[in-house]
Amino acid sequence: MLIGHEIQNRYFDTQISTNCIHRAYLLEGIKGLGKATFARAISQKILGGSDAESLMRAGSHPDFTELKIQEDTKTGKLRRDITRDQVEKLLIFMMRHPVIAKHKVVLIDAADDLNLNAANNLLKWIEEPRPNTCVLMVAHRPEKLLPTIRSRCTRIVFKPLSKSDFDIFAEQNELPNTTAFYELSGGVPGQAITMNDPNVQKVNALMAGLVQKQFQADPLEINQSVSALLPSIDLEGLATSFRLLRYNLRIAAGQGANARVAGIAAKAYTLAQGREAQAKSLNVDPKHVLVSTLLDLRDLSREGRADG
Repeated sequence: MLIGHEIQNRYFDTQISTNCIHRAYLLEGIKGLGKATFARAISQKILGGSDAESLMRAGSHPDFTELKIQEDTKTGKLRRDITRDQVEKLLIFMMRHPVIAKHKVVLIDAADDLNLNAANNLLKWIEEPRPNTCVLMVAHRPEKLLPTIRSRCTRIVFKPLSKSDFDIFAEQNELPNTTAFYELSGGVPGQAITMNDPNVQKVNALMAGLVQKQFQADPLEINQSVSALLPSIDLEGLATSFRLLRYNLRIAAGQGANARVAGIAAKAYTLAQGREAQAKSLNVDPKHVLVSTLLDLRDLSREGRADG
């Protein structure tokens, strides 16, 4: 069941009912909003027919395929990106005429994962598409895509759920529906599921404690705490940790009763944002980034107290 995104849903309903389906759509928005789930629901509508849902679920619909990062047969691990070979096979699929539906539909989850060669190969099809074909591309970071691909797609922007829609999602998934949890997750369903994990709640408690103490903890204690809670942190875990840190800093920055503490928290928030952006663009150890950021916030807090 789709929750929220009513405007986007109505838009596609109009496109389908008037037979004005475009060759390529770019579904944009931060990760965790349910864009891929939405795209599968729209794919089912485009394909039509009473058997579309069951065939898609079984992975046997002859007019639907999904492109995503595959496992490396040599290492058994997921590849870093979607390759040109995968797109070559996709184009063969797209060249064929629909079998049981009026259209052939491709879901790319996510288009951000296309490597340069794969993206250039896909661009050729988007520039000269076959009739009755449609590509739905999920994009968490559309700025990573080739500008020529973005310019040739109909761009559909997705935003976090409203509080009322989030409450419905929370109830269906047995999640807290408090205002605090809504703010913590940012109204993003995927983030809400992550934030409800007991281990993530422990990390949140660590961040809340450090913020409350204005990061005045022994460096060894900080390092040991992070190592205990996040023994094998990856970039995804780093992003979650920074989200929790920013959330607690935002609370501290909004507490106007202590202007000095609020000022330090606001500066710390900006520093944490910069470090997260740096970590995404550089090949660095996530654990080192997190620990060094917490230690720098400790020094920042000391400087703020000295100035005060």
